Amino acid sequence: MKKESGFTLADMIMTVAIASIVLTLSVPTLVNWIRTEEINSYTRKISEYIRLIRRDSRRWSTTCEINIKMLSFAQEGTGFNVDCNYVRNLDKNKNCTRIENKVDKDCRLDYVMPTLNKNVFQIVNRSFSTTPNGSISGEKSVMIIIGSRNYPYDSKLLNCLLIKAPSGLIIKGKYTTNLALSKNISGSSLSQAVSNSSCQVL
Repeated sequence: MKKESGFTLADMIMTVAIASIVLTLSVPTLVNWIRTEEINSYTRKISEYIRLIRRDSRRWSTTCEINIKMLSFAQEGTGFNVDCNYVRNLDKNKNCTRIENKVDKDCRLDYVMPTLNKNVFQIVNRSFSTTPNGSISGEKSVMIIIGSRNYPYDSKLLNCLLIKAPSGLIIKGKYTTNLALSKNISGSSLSQAVSNSSCQVL
C-alpha cells in the first residue's frame, strides 16, 4: 500500500511556533525603522525648507523672520512661523510678483512648510532671521534637534541640524549629548540649553 505524505499536528505546531518567534523578533526592528525614516524624512525636508527661505530672501532682497511655533505633546502641525517683509500675489502668468496689501497662499513660504506628525518632535535653540543676501542673523548658530516623540530619550534617534551663522551653511548630524527629556515631550519647543558642539557630522 502506498504511504501518503503530509503534515502531522506536531509539524504544524512547530511551524507556527517558529513563525511566531520570527514575527516577535522582526516587529520591533520594523517599528524602529519606521520611526527612523520619519525622523530622517522631516530632517531632510526642514533642511531644504531653510535653504528655500534663504533663496527667497535673496530673490526678493528681503528679510524673513523665522520664529518657533510651540506645539503640545498631542499636537501636529508646522513647527515655525515665517514672516517675510513683503506681500505678494500671483500674476496672470502664475509668477510671483510683489504687490501691496494682498496675499496669496500659493506664494507664501508657509504653504510648503514641512509638518511635524504625532511621532516626531523638534527642539530649536533660538528664533532667527535671514537677511536680503540670504545670511543668517546673529553670531550664534541655529540648532534644530529632531527625534521621536515615542522614544525621546533614545539618543540613536536624535538627528540635528546646525545652521551656521552668518553663512547659512547647514550641517546634518547626530546629537550625542543626553538630554533630560520627558516621554510627553512637546511637538515643537524652544530651548537654549542644547549644545551646538554636540551635533556630530554623519
